[in-house]
Amino acid sequence: MGRSSTTGIRTRQLPTTRILVSAAESRPPLGNLLAAGALAILSSTLTEEAFLSWGWRIAFALSALLVAIGLVLRLFVAETPLFEQTRTATTETTPTMPLVAALRGHWRQILLAAFTRFGENAGFYIFSLFVITYITQILHLDRSTGLNAVMIGMVVALAAIPMFAMLADRIGRRPIYIGASLATIVWAFAFFALLNTKNVAAITLAVAVGLLIFAAYSSVIGAFFSELFPTEIRYSGVSLAYNLASVLAGSLAPIIAIALYTRFGTGYAIGAYLAAMGTISLIASLIAKETQTVNLSTVGETTTTRKPAKPTSAIS
Repeated sequence: MGRSSTTGIRTRQLPTTRILVSAAESRPPLGNLLAAGALAILSSTLTEEAFLSWGWRIAFALSALLVAIGLVLRLFVAETPLFEQTRTATTETTPTMPLVAALRGHWRQILLAAFTRFGENAGFYIFSLFVITYITQILHLDRSTGLNAVMIGMVVALAAIPMFAMLADRIGRRPIYIGASLATIVWAFAFFALLNTKNVAAITLAVAVGLLIFAAYSSVIGAFFSELFPTEIRYSGVSLAYNLASVLAGSLAPIIAIALYTRFGTGYAIGAYLAAMGTISLIASLIAKETQTVNLSTVGETTTTRKPAKPTSAIS
């Protein structure tokens, strides 16, 4: 729950996405950029046999250092003012088991938030992970072609996330979600059409645009999820929604992609699956209410996604 938890912590302090909050969502492309870079170096310096035998383990061993850094940082993360106020103002109505309270009273928000992530999470794994398998084992191109495309795509995503975040503060969360979902549906097929050309530039474009769509989704997740849940159960609600999507849409995406190609023998079958994930996100985004104007300190008092009431006239 690391990424979702940190997202929830940071957005409790800031009601807008902006650069500081969207920085939490920049970790996946940054981490994958480092991973792709490490694999690219190993792949270019080792023979194919050595890389497949033991070389790939070096990259995984290096990740232990990042785990240690993350642990140290987590130990020094302070609780947010809203959480501290809630803890000091504990009453009989304050849930003693936030996880249970989130499931009982906010299961609709949890499911809705999870569904909005289906296109983002499935797309991320197809555009950044499965694409390597597709390029090397199906198109029979050099591994460096895929790794270089992914590295370029991750740089694009890193640059785009704060830009989309600032745009979301101007136009709202829903328009970004809806636009990203529509783009996923369209690009799901264009992605494989470009890959099948076996042209390096086309492959790089396919991956870069795919990860640009991921950046659009990712830029608003932290704010939108946090604005759905009251402070008492925000951490639990965000984590449940985030990781539910990760399990159902993300972790299964590469497995489903391989199964679909094995069954139908074409990348467009995978494109249809990804388009379906984008459609689920689109429907959820259309159902969701805009949360841009939500006051985090009052979420849950009447409804979890509401706009502030219009001022009443003093003249009767």
